[in-house]
Amino acid sequence: MMTDLLTVEYLLILAPLLLFEFVLKGICIVKIFREGVTSLSKWVWLAIVLFISTLGPISFLIWGRRRDI
Repeated sequence: MMTDLLTVEYLLILAPLLLFEFVLKGICIVKIFREGVTSLSKWVWLAIVLFISTLGPISFLIWGRRRDI
């Protein structure tokens, strides 16, 4: 009974983090295909964003996205 309570508490704590992760990945995937990339190819960046937890999307937003100035 106590372990069920702990599991629910962990889910309530992790839910916003998981939501942030999925939203960040979604934004990056849309940016990859709509705006393009500067280095590597679209498919490599897509793999990085999908398979490397939070650091993949963050690294794409820092180094990979195309910036039109």
